[in-house]
Amino acid sequence: MKSISNAPKAPGQIPIENKVFREFGGINTQAARTSIAPEQFSWLENVMPIGAGNLKAVPQKNAALTTLTGKTVYYSKEFNIAGVFYMFYACTDGALFQVKVSDGTQTVIIAAGTYSASGAQIAQWKNERILIIDPTAGYAMWDGTTFYRLSTATTITGTIVATTLTVTASNGWISVGSSLSGGTASGIISAQLSGVAGGVTGTSTWSLTSTAGNNPTTATPGSPTSGTSIATFAGRVWIVNGTASRTISYTDAASFDSFINSGGSTTITDEVLTGQIYQLVPANNFLYIFGGDSINVISDVQVSSGAAVFSNTNISANSGTDLNQAIVVYYRAVWYMNRYGIFALYGSTPRKASDDLDGIFPLIDFTKSVTSGTVVIFNILCAAFMATYNDPVAGARKIIMIYFNKKWFVTSQTGSLTTMATSHGQLDTLYGVDTASIYKLFGNSTLSISQTVQTALWDLGDFIPIKQSLRIGVEGTLPASTGSVTATCDTEFGSQAPEVPFAQSFSMIWYNSSGSVFSWTNSLGAAFAWLIGGYVWFQGDVETTGHYLGMTVTSNTAVNVYNGLQLQYRRLPAGWGN
Repeated sequence: MKSISNAPKAPGQIPIENKVFREFGGINTQAARTSIAPEQFSWLENVMPIGAGNLKAVPQKNAALTTLTGKTVYYSKEFNIAGVFYMFYACTDGALFQVKVSDGTQTVIIAAGTYSASGAQIAQWKNERILIIDPTAGYAMWDGTTFYRLSTATTITGTIVATTLTVTASNGWISVGSSLSGGTASGIISAQLSGVAGGVTGTSTWSLTSTAGNNPTTATPGSPTSGTSIATFAGRVWIVNGTASRTISYTDAASFDSFINSGGSTTITDEVLTGQIYQLVPANNFLYIFGGDSINVISDVQVSSGAAVFSNTNISANSGTDLNQAIVVYYRAVWYMNRYGIFALYGSTPRKASDDLDGIFPLIDFTKSVTSGTVVIFNILCAAFMATYNDPVAGARKIIMIYFNKKWFVTSQTGSLTTMATSHGQLDTLYGVDTASIYKLFGNSTLSISQTVQTALWDLGDFIPIKQSLRIGVEGTLPASTGSVTATCDTEFGSQAPEVPFAQSFSMIWYNSSGSVFSWTNSLGAAFAWLIGGYVWFQGDVETTGHYLGMTVTSNTAVNVYNGLQLQYRRLPAGWGN
């Protein structure tokens, strides 16, 4: 921000000064508006401070991709099968859905009444299938077409010869590690020898250990029957074993359904984990284990003498999160949000990244869901965290706090989003759910979006003198469409609009020789407007006084680019005591 004094001036005349604001920083709610850095904003909503002279309105959400009629979504995550991208949605009535990102085609994975109302999660296995865990429904698998339970018994028709089981029929997936019962049979399935995976059709053969008897009718898997978090890491599946658990089960190497060979479990007994494990996150060659106030990492997973060995190291003894959907990998760091900030975990060191949002956090309703993701906006990769904000003026509403290039700003795509998650394709894209309707966020550059740009209250180099504003200006690059920009000059006492408001639409007004407005009509006799696009400089006279001066600019016009804000003022002789 530059200071320019007009010269020359007459003897005794109070000089007129100009402030030009183009070096755009990010939002800062930590300090008072009178104390934030001159390049920062006290509020910045739906406008991205890309760089100097480039403050750009973000796109609005697209029209609904699809609607899960009658549903309320509590969890969402991307997956792909054979290179086709989908979103997974878990609903509060226990239903699970697959939605194709490219066209919104929805598929019911499992009907209502099956899964829990808040606990399902998924992990990707190769690009073949997703693995599902739930506190009540247990462990399952979906391959894009068929749903299989992996922790409930499968009915089979089979015979045993020596240590080989031959299955001629089954009503589900047969897992390695299943125990046999029925007839006179007992024993454990140790490997599949032939047939289609899981023995779901046709005839399949299996090797057994500790066998006895014949004619088994049931294969009961050894998979966890309850879980709250799931991840794939180092060629294995890792599952947190249920609510309030400190134990993680893991599969055999290169398997998603067997836990009996080099699979097993590990329990965190260290006192740094004061409660339960809330989330597992694979990234940067580590499996991050998030407790409410601690973080461990599992690494260097190997097999020795038939058993898995690995290191389990605590890297944070006083910072973690219980917000299990508020963790996201952003570049080489794992970012997470808890109830007092947003942190970036670089290696073994968590660093608070959200000091500038400290004024927002006391107004977040943590009884509502907090979700996160990454998104490309204007070809810039950003980290995003969505929460319910108890706005002192507008009331409770959803905001998305967005970070890039050491700057924060907030957006509000729609006030009633419940969750959001990233789809990774050619570009990271956020998909949000407004109860049941699914939207691509930041996808439409033609729809209006409410924008607020509120600067610091500048002391203009010296707090003591009273300053009198004379004129304000907004410099921008605007679309050739109908729209408007409004602005006020602000002081510590209040705000004042220009005597003549800025243009209420980006259009040219024509006057005839008598000074009357001249209207243009088309060949059908309908009136039309001459629209203004490109570079404009709105200006207006506004007189108000204070020790501090600043500006607030608002608009709802899509694709606005604010190139600069200007303030003309003079310092009055009054100071102390005035």
